[in-house]
Amino acid sequence: MSSLEHNYDFTKGMIRRIKLENFLTYKDVEMYAGPRHNLVLGPNGTGKSSLLCAIGLGLGGRPKILGRADDLGTFILYGETTAFIEIALQDEQPGAVFFIKRAFERTSKHASKWYKRTGHVSELQRGFTPGQGWQSSSEKEIQAKVASLGIDVNNLTCFMPQERVGEFSGIKSGDLLTKTLEVLDSESSSISHQSLEAHKDLLVLEEEIAKLSQQDGSAVRELQQLRSEVDRLTREKERQDERRQLTERIALHDKLLKWMEFERLRVKGKAMQNEVKNVEERVAAEAARVAPLMDAQDQLQTQVQKCNSVKKKLDNKLARLRHSCKEKKKQLQKADTDILLEKSAIENIDKERQKNLQKIEEQKAKITDLDESIASIDEDAIKAEVQHVQARLDGVVEELRRKKDDEATLNERYETERENADRVKRRLAEAQSRVHRLVQKLQDRYGNRGRDAQRCHALIDQMRQENMFRGQVFGPVIAELAPRNDSFAKAIEDYLGGTAPLAFVVSHDVDYTAINRRLREKNIKSVTIARVHMDNRPPQIDAGKLEQMRAAGVETRGDEAFDAPPLVKQYLKAFNNIEKMIIGGAATEAGIDDFLRTWTQSLQQLVVYTVDDRGQMFKHSSSWSHQGETSMSTTQKVNPARILGAADSSVEDQLKDELAAVTGTVDALRKELAEKSAGSKALQTQKNEETARLRNLKHTLNKPKNLHAKKAAAEKLLAKLQEAVSRGVSEDRAAHVARITELCREAFDAMRGLQEDEQAIAAQTVPMLHSDVTYRLVEAQLTEVEEQLTEAKTAEQRIRADAAESKEKLKRIKKQCKELKKFLLENMPVTEIVPDPNNPGQEIQRDTALRAQISELEEVYNRDYDAATEGKEELQHKLETTTRDDEVYVQWEEATARLAERQLSVEQAAQLADAKREMLMQKQASHFNFIQGAVENISDGFQEYMADLGFEGLVQLGDAGPGGDSPVKQWKLLIQVKFRKEADLQTLSAHVHSGGERAVSTILFLMSLNKWVQSPFRIVDEINQGMDERNERLVMRRIIRNTTGAEGRQYFLITPKLLEGLADMEHEDVVVHVVFNGRKNVRSAEWDLGEFTAKRRRIAAA
Repeated sequence: MSSLEHNYDFTKGMIRRIKLENFLTYKDVEMYAGPRHNLVLGPNGTGKSSLLCAIGLGLGGRPKILGRADDLGTFILYGETTAFIEIALQDEQPGAVFFIKRAFERTSKHASKWYKRTGHVSELQRGFTPGQGWQSSSEKEIQAKVASLGIDVNNLTCFMPQERVGEFSGIKSGDLLTKTLEVLDSESSSISHQSLEAHKDLLVLEEEIAKLSQQDGSAVRELQQLRSEVDRLTREKERQDERRQLTERIALHDKLLKWMEFERLRVKGKAMQNEVKNVEERVAAEAARVAPLMDAQDQLQTQVQKCNSVKKKLDNKLARLRHSCKEKKKQLQKADTDILLEKSAIENIDKERQKNLQKIEEQKAKITDLDESIASIDEDAIKAEVQHVQARLDGVVEELRRKKDDEATLNERYETERENADRVKRRLAEAQSRVHRLVQKLQDRYGNRGRDAQRCHALIDQMRQENMFRGQVFGPVIAELAPRNDSFAKAIEDYLGGTAPLAFVVSHDVDYTAINRRLREKNIKSVTIARVHMDNRPPQIDAGKLEQMRAAGVETRGDEAFDAPPLVKQYLKAFNNIEKMIIGGAATEAGIDDFLRTWTQSLQQLVVYTVDDRGQMFKHSSSWSHQGETSMSTTQKVNPARILGAADSSVEDQLKDELAAVTGTVDALRKELAEKSAGSKALQTQKNEETARLRNLKHTLNKPKNLHAKKAAAEKLLAKLQEAVSRGVSEDRAAHVARITELCREAFDAMRGLQEDEQAIAAQTVPMLHSDVTYRLVEAQLTEVEEQLTEAKTAEQRIRADAAESKEKLKRIKKQCKELKKFLLENMPVTEIVPDPNNPGQEIQRDTALRAQISELEEVYNRDYDAATEGKEELQHKLETTTRDDEVYVQWEEATARLAERQLSVEQAAQLADAKREMLMQKQASHFNFIQGAVENISDGFQEYMADLGFEGLVQLGDAGPGGDSPVKQWKLLIQVKFRKEADLQTLSAHVHSGGERAVSTILFLMSLNKWVQSPFRIVDEINQGMDERNERLVMRRIIRNTTGAEGRQYFLITPKLLEGLADMEHEDVVVHVVFNGRKNVRSAEWDLGEFTAKRRRIAAA
């Protein structure tokens, strides 16, 4: 837009122009601001807040003040890599303009380039090309220049984005006081520039005092702990002293026991010397007893050897005789065994002959039976019966073959008709699978919601197969619709939009619950399940009205443009007002304006689809405004249907009729085929019976041949048996008898030789017994002598070992005495050599102090070593009940030192805390008086603004006071409001007041702060959100009064809406900036504002 003439001049720091390139939603835009109220108006998402972001970033602000991303790259238009913001500010000199330019790239998250230049106001005219006066600058330099012009984008009263509006309205009372002090502490404040710092100093001082108090308490507790620790260590030190005394007494016992042990060893050594002497005498006596026993042993060993030689010779001879007897016994046993075998063979020959004679008799009887059987068979009668049965069987086979041929022909017809039925079923299934084909298109048409609808459709099919439903279930809705023609399909799909087509409709509550539970289990979220009750209420557009509409070219009403299950139609009537959808033709399109005016008022809302002469369909949406007593309508083109198409129900009906006819033919053929199959089975049974009878007759006819064969075999076997009986039985028996005679002769010879050998053994037995007795007597004598000798040698060795052991013990005792005496004289001497006081130059031996201590202790235990040992063990047991801890002495000294140090530290901390409390009392009184005055000034303005709107308001300090009884951290700034006469003043709170009431209170509080904070301009984004119409009008009126006229300042109010009839906005100081930016919005170059205004007036006049 071009430069505007204004009633007032721009003053220092005001914004004259904003220019953006590739910033957020803007490709290239300029906005010229007015010096007073600037209303930025436009729908959501068109780029209103983008202008606020540009002002904040272009004047040196950080992204965080916007409540958005911290990355500058996110502020660049999608698809671009660089962007810049240019802001023209009124400079200090009249007519002078200061230009700021900030450029940044997508790759640099926080870095940007700054430029500046100074120009004249004439450069702001559209079409003016600025010179090349840009100078490179820095962020700090720009921020310093902006501050010199009185601009502070961090001050909420000067710059409040949408995100910070909600933040400010919901702030706590304590934080509200801090935020208010931040505002009053700004450079542009007329009240104070040190209030926030003083407030923070008091908070820090309170915190320090609290810490000191906490530390003082901790120090006192620590002091008590230290005293307890010193007492504990003192007791532990006394126990360690007692332990040391026990240790010294145990050491004295050790010395006593050592000297007593030395005395015991000395006595033991003398006794051991006497024992060694006695043992040596015993060794000599045993050696004299061993010599005679050794001589007797030698003599007896010689006699044993002679007896052993004679005994061996007799043993060898006797062994040979015994071996000969053994061999002859074996020969005798073998002869006996062979004789028995020959006898058994003779018996077997007799048994075999008897067996063969018996078999001969059996074969003769068998041959006789076979002759009788052969004679009893009549072969001619059997042959005649075979021919008769064969003839009947041939007749049955021929009849069965004819039946099979007829059955095969009939089966071919049946299979042909069944295939025809299957083809008709497939064609009908294809016609009926239209629902499934439409479901497959949902994802392409509706994206993720369409995919969820597909999954839900499959889930419902599965539940239907499991017979889980109690009522009717249909869906998705768009797949259940069958438009009457393609034009109706296009209108229906456009009218339903994006939600209703994907809904599923159920008639029973149990089905509704079951489906939703399954959807939750499968994590399917974006699907609507509608519970629908049938309703027979008449439509608003009844038959009479529809007939009147047809006069204007209307073809049908929406619910009559398609076929669908009644439950689906009821859903579209109840949830989509399908009855108020009208479909017309070219005649309706030609008179659409008159048609809408005629019917909108009576129906309130109406949607009409029309088609022009070129076949393009349009959607006309109209609604009646009671406020303006007029209708408002919109028109848009309708795209072709992407899913729905006209349904050909005649094809489906024809296929159903054809399927019924084919199914009847198949059933008739199946019945006839079953009858013929039953006849064939009966003939097959008869054939099987005749075949079995013929087989039996043939078997009987072949029986004589088998009997003759068996007779021949029996006669052959009989001849063999007779030959075996008559063949050489006597010869075999004579051979076996001769063999038995020979074996008896061999047995007699063996028996005679055995008798001779046994007589020789008996003759050798007497000398053998004599030799053995002599050997045993001499051997017994030798054993007795050897035992005596072994006993004597063992005794001698034992005595010699005892002697050696006694000598070794004596040796060890002497060594121990020597070593112990040396140890005692070196470490525990009871005597010492000292100069003789009576004889100079000579020395004398005297007892040491240890002698007296040991003597005294010996008297206590009566010189009893065991008693002294028990005394030491008692002391050792007492010592073990205590633990040695040498660190106790060090810890006791350190704890005593820390106790003294901590007592001094506690006294110093108490003095410091008292000094800080005195300082806090002085500063707190002064700061309270200042804040009280500032709050009273703010409250006066807030009361005035609230009263102007018909409400009551008050701003006051809470929990605050000049004395130390009221901590500064508990001070609160309370906004008290009253919106109804019967109510009391209440603190503004989200729990008590509505969003609109809080929004009104927030803007009026900020306006009361504006009175004390000077700024070249102020910006507020969507402050009117949440207000009702009355409050919004009152607030807008107050804003206009504060921002227009001679006392006004530059003000930017950003809002997506503006109330109708808001006359305050028609002030001559208000500049309206209409924002309509975005890729999907109509560009400003494509529409005429004058024509738009004229058309709006024509509609209002009508």
